[in-house]
Amino acid sequence: SNKNRPVPGQSETGSAKGTKQARKSEFESMKNDVETYLMTKKMLDKVEVNVQERGLVVSLKEGGFFGSGNADVKPEALEALKEIAAKISEYRNPVRVEGHTDNMPIHSRTYATNWELSSTRATNMARVLTDKFGVPPDKVSATGYGEFRPAESNDTPAGRARNRRVDIVVLSSSAEKSEPVSINPSDAPKENGNSNFETPSIEMPSIEGPSFESSPSENPSSTESHSH
Repeated sequence: SNKNRPVPGQSETGSAKGTKQARKSEFESMKNDVETYLMTKKMLDKVEVNVQERGLVVSLKEGGFFGSGNADVKPEALEALKEIAAKISEYRNPVRVEGHTDNMPIHSRTYATNWELSSTRATNMARVLTDKFGVPPDKVSATGYGEFRPAESNDTPAGRARNRRVDIVVLSSSAEKSEPVSINPSDAPKENGNSNFETPSIEMPSIEGPSFESSPSENPSSTESHSH
């Protein structure tokens, strides 16, 4: 029985969190562990787990984790996400959270296009992993692909359902090489006590124009969608 095993994230991933680099054998082991858990929770129809060249891909189907056209993570999905977070926290590989949609246009005051919906879902999922379940935020990124990276044809309802997903990708060493290099400001060379790495000031008031001045009544989405 698995009941006597320590719960990942409570006793195993504290001191050793993120010290090991997962490779293909570890990805396969993580895949088996996650699938075994999902089987016990009868959630295999809501999550797909694959080992690819770019790493471990845990594909969360919209129906199990989000409402239609909504970016808030369902409360009933948190238990499964806790298990997934515990697994990926055991390794120091970067984690990329990728939002995807089908090709049906979205008509929403909140999300002007599928890009906004997919990126907001990815960001919310990243926040759950880091804020609720302790995945180190410095190894997590979030991105939205809209409808432009379909996993299947959008010609059928089943295909569109598979494309509405958020993928949690534990990156392999080769995929990690394409990620931006991180420089910790606290480790950077300093002169006179000031870091050489300074954030440039941005004069926001200078960004003006008709497209930025439309009132909410004229263009509701212009004031509610954000570009990251």
